[in-house]
This record gives sequence, structure tokens and C-alpha cells, in this order.
Amino acid sequence: TKLFADGDGSNPHMCFDGGNVGIGVTDPDHKLHVHGTIAIKGGELADTARIHFQASDESNRFTLESDFNSSTTTDLLGFRSTTADNILVLKGDGNVGIGTTSPNYLLDVEKAGAAMRVYNTTNNGNTDLRLMTAGTTSNCRIFFGDTADADVGSIIYRHNGNSLAFETNDAEAVRIDSSGQVGIGTTSPQQELDVDGVIKQKVYTLSSLP
Repeated sequence: TKLFADGDGSNPHMCFDGGNVGIGVTDPDHKLHVHGTIAIKGGELADTARIHFQASDESNRFTLESDFNSSTTTDLLGFRSTTADNILVLKGDGNVGIGTTSPNYLLDVEKAGAAMRVYNTTNNGNTDLRLMTAGTTSNCRIFFGDTADADVGSIIYRHNGNSLAFETNDAEAVRIDSSGQVGIGTTSPQQELDVDGVIKQKVYTLSSLP
């Protein structure tokens, strides 16, 4: 037996079908089945709206929470759990934060002992991490930083000239040019190995040469 509200059954506003409730649908197959847009307005806190997903005994819970402010750069949509806040946050400017409510990059990950992994479960399959840029003259960069210096070390691929460089302590240490020549202390290697500086080699006796 179905009960229709505000309609004749062909285009009802609401339908009660056993224990299921439908809004905009005549055959709800879930406890709440909505066909259309759902708007959730803040209630318990100003400009804040929440949806809770929790176990039957309410011991564990995930919360989807929105927090609207006067600026889109501070508007937040976040996921929290019973034991951890800010599991995932989407800021109004499009930045995503994991472990932070103030992501400063398109993806910002913060956590004590933070670690990320890319694991390919295909046996003997390739695992790829791609840095790509539009055009052919810009750089792709990986920075290594600390609280004193945000880019004290780096790996830089310069698409303009196709060279790869390694920097330590804010200075370039090694460069590999487009032909595969390696420069140490020079950005323009002229030989297979070009060293601008002193080379130290271990001294061996004739009987113990490697």
C-alpha cells in the first residue's frame, strides 16, 4: 500500500511505500529516496550544516560538515570521524586539505609522520608518477623543504633545453643535459662527465685494484 502526499500518484510530491519514503519518486527503494536536489541549511550552528553517518550503537561516526563564511576562500566542506577531525577538507577556492583546514595548495597534506604511497597491485605492472605542464618551455619541479627553507633542495626538469638538475642547499649540484652529458659544478657540461672543481679518487696499491 502506498500513500501519496500532495499529488494524485502520477506526479506526487511525496510517497510513503512501506518503510520507505520517496520525494519526487513513486517507487522509493531506500529509506529515503529523493529524485532532485537536496538543500541542507545550517541549523544547530550559524552557517553550519551537518550529515552524520554512524553505527547503530552510535559508537563510531563519520560527519560531513559545511562551514560557510563571508569569503569563498574560507568556506569549507569537511569530513570528520569519531576519533579524528579534518580527515578531508574542501575549501571554497577549490583547494583540498588532508589533515588541515587551511590548504594552501590544490592538494595539501599535513600530519605527524605524514606519508603517501602509490601502490600498483598489478603483478609486474608499471607504477607512474607524472608531472606534466602545458607548453614546452617551463619547468617541472620537486622541492624538499623544512621550516627554515621551503625549497632547500630540489629536482628540476627544464623543458626549455630538456635538462635535469639536482639542487642541494639552494644551489645546483648536478646537471644532466639533453645529450646525457653530466656536469658537476657546471650547468653546461662539454663531455660525458664534466667537473668544474677538484676530483678526489681513492688510492689503491697495484695488488688491490678493484
